[in-house]
Amino acid sequence: MRTNDEIIDIIFKLKEEKNLSLSELARRLNLAKSGLSRYFNKTRQFPINKVNDFAKVLGTTPEYILGFEPSVKTSEFLNKNENPIQEDLEQMISKLNSHAYVLHYDEEDKDLLIEALRHAIKLSERIAKKQVQSKE
Repeated sequence: MRTNDEIIDIIFKLKEEKNLSLSELARRLNLAKSGLSRYFNKTRQFPINKVNDFAKVLGTTPEYILGFEPSVKTSEFLNKNENPIQEDLEQMISKLNSHAYVLHYDEEDKDLLIEALRHAIKLSERIAKKQVQSKE
């Protein structure tokens, strides 16, 4: 099993690969940004009971984060051509959350749109995983 520092380093690397800000990662994990920041500053131990949540948001497995398997990320299972919509949907969410991106929607409409995009991401992940399983 990895040490706390190694776990945090892996999570930070995965966060960077997905181009997620600290705020966005905290929001997706339903954690306070300040608490998440303490993990990255290594002033607080990684919460093992949250490893499944981190793995899901970061597109990997809990076993990989904890060091029980070499390097298995969902994206390694999926050829980008098999699930191209997921990245597009994540970019749309990032744009909607960006202050630089001006929308003519009120906050409630924006939140509903983001939630619909998140649902579409989950659905595309499920479909892609089924495709991978059927090929095995």
